[in-house]
Amino acid sequence: MEEERYPSLPWQGWKIVKKLGRGGYGSVYQAQRNSAGVMEDAAIKVISFPKDKEDIEADFTDGYDIVSVRNKYKDMLHRYVDEYQIMLAFKRQTNIVSCDDFATKPHEDGIGWDVFIRMELLTPLTTLIKQYAGSIPEEKVIKVGMDICSALILCESKHIVHRDIKPENIMVSEFGDYKLGDFGIARTMYHTTQATIAGSDRYMAPEVITRKEYGKEVDIYSLGLVLYWMLNNRKRPFIDADYIPSNEENEQAQLRRVTGDPLPPPKYGSRKLQNIVLKACAYEPKDRFSSAREMYQALAALQTGGSRPETWEPPHADPTPPGEGGKLSGGWNSAGDDAHGEWDSAGEDAHGGWDSLNEDDHDVGKTTHRTEGKANTGAEPAVLEGAYPDEKELKAIRKSLNICTVVMGVCTLGIGLLWCIPIRKKILNRIDRREPVSNGLKIAATWVGMIPGLLLLVNEDI
Repeated sequence: MEEERYPSLPWQGWKIVKKLGRGGYGSVYQAQRNSAGVMEDAAIKVISFPKDKEDIEADFTDGYDIVSVRNKYKDMLHRYVDEYQIMLAFKRQTNIVSCDDFATKPHEDGIGWDVFIRMELLTPLTTLIKQYAGSIPEEKVIKVGMDICSALILCESKHIVHRDIKPENIMVSEFGDYKLGDFGIARTMYHTTQATIAGSDRYMAPEVITRKEYGKEVDIYSLGLVLYWMLNNRKRPFIDADYIPSNEENEQAQLRRVTGDPLPPPKYGSRKLQNIVLKACAYEPKDRFSSAREMYQALAALQTGGSRPETWEPPHADPTPPGEGGKLSGGWNSAGDDAHGEWDSAGEDAHGGWDSLNEDDHDVGKTTHRTEGKANTGAEPAVLEGAYPDEKELKAIRKSLNICTVVMGVCTLGIGLLWCIPIRKKILNRIDRREPVSNGLKIAATWVGMIPGLLLLVNEDI
C-alpha cells in the first residue's frame, strides 16, 4: 500500500505526523514542532478548493466561464478568512477552540486556493464518549451543556450565530473543558440576506430547515439536540435508544422533528435534566430558553442541587443596527458551503469526528498548547478579557456628560452674545462711515460665528 503524502506546511518548524480526519474539501492533521527542546502539538486544518480538475470541468459544464470560476473560488476563500477572523476574536477563551495561525496559497493554475488553519489539538466529543456503553454520566452531560452555553454567551455578546453545533464540532481539552469549534458558517445577526440553509440538518432547528426568519435561538436548539443525543444512547429523537435504526427510520424521525411532533424524553438522565433538554429543543423559538445565559443558569442550578448561580453580565457588544432586529432570514450560504464537509474519522462513518487512524495511539487528542488562565471549574462562565461598565453605569455616564455639555454650551453662548452686540455695532458703524474694519474686529466676529459650530463638535447629541 502506497504511503500517503502529507502537504508541506507554510510555518517554519511544523511537520505533519498523522492524519486525524477528512472532509469534503480537505483534511485535519496532527502536526508537531520542536521548540527549544519542547515538543508542541497542533491540529492543522488543510482545505483545498477545487479538489481536482473534475470540479473545474463541472463548473465549465454548468456554464461558468474562466472569470466566473475564479470568482467562485475567491468567494470560498473569503469564507475561510471570515472563519479565522471570528475564531481570532475568541482566541484563548476557555470554551472556544483557539485558532493560532492562518495561511493561504493560490493554486499554480490561478484557479482556487489551499487554506491552512492551525489550531490547538483537542479530543473530539465523539471520540471521548466511545468509552461509555449506553448511559453517559449525567454530570458529564451537564458539563458539556454549561461549557457550550459559556461559548454561546460569548457569541451572543458579539451578535454571532454559530449555526452548526453538533457533536463533531465540540472538543475537550486535557483539563476537561469542552470547547466549541468550526465557525465556518457562523454569521453575525446584523446580516439579513435570504439564502440557502446552512448547517448539519441532523441538529438543525426547524425554522432553519423551513427557511423562516431565525436568530440565536437556533444555537440553543442545536445544543439541546446534542445533549438529547448524549442522553439517548447517541440516538436521535423518536429513535429507541437500544435500537439500530434503518435509513428510512432515521428519515421518518427527522420528518417528525421538523414538522413539530413533541419530542419524547431521552432514555437517560434525571427528570429535571430531561426537562431542560426538552425546553431547549422546543419547536417554537419563543418556548425555548431566551438566551444561552438562561440555559446556563438552569444547568448550573441542577449541578449545584437547585441553588441558582449568581447572575452576571457578559461584555456588551455593539447595539443591533436599527431596523434589523438581530435576526437572520433563511439560511446562510456562500459559494463554499459545500466545502465545509464534516470532518470524518479516517475509515469511520460520516458521524465520526476527528479520530486517530490507529486507535491504539493513546497520545491522539493531547496538546501542549494550554489555554491561558485556569481551567473553568467554577459556576461562572468564561468571559472576554477586559472590564466593561454595565448598562446602568453607561446611562449615568452619558447623562452626566450631556448635562455638563449643555451647561457649558449655555455659558459659552451667553458670553458669545455679550461679545456679539458691541462688536456688531462697531462693525456696522465703521461700514456706515466707510472706515476700514480692523483685524481685531474681524477675528472677534469670526469667533462669535464659530461658537455654534464648536458646540456641535463638542457634543453631537445637542
